[in-house]
Amino acid sequence: MYALPSLAAQVRRLHDTGRSGWWMLISLVPIVGSIVLLVLLVSEGDPGRNRYGPPPSHMLARPDAGAIPPPPPAQGEQVFVSEGVARMDP
Repeated sequence: MYALPSLAAQVRRLHDTGRSGWWMLISLVPIVGSIVLLVLLVSEGDPGRNRYGPPPSHMLARPDAGAIPPPPPAQGEQVFVSEGVARMDP
């Protein structure tokens, strides 16, 4: 019952470190494989974006968290923030 969510969490963790989910298969190697997988799972993730996306620490608990952020305002433009939504007025 917990195998599939656990597998998904481990694959996401491997993606955080920039590795493919196929690294899970290394656990099939007796003794050493499990140790190597454990080290990979507890190692620090990539500090920035990798081929699997941005690190989860930069994700916000909002529906548009994966959206591309707007460009910075041009010189002379003002940014107004209300209820967590930014809008720019010329």
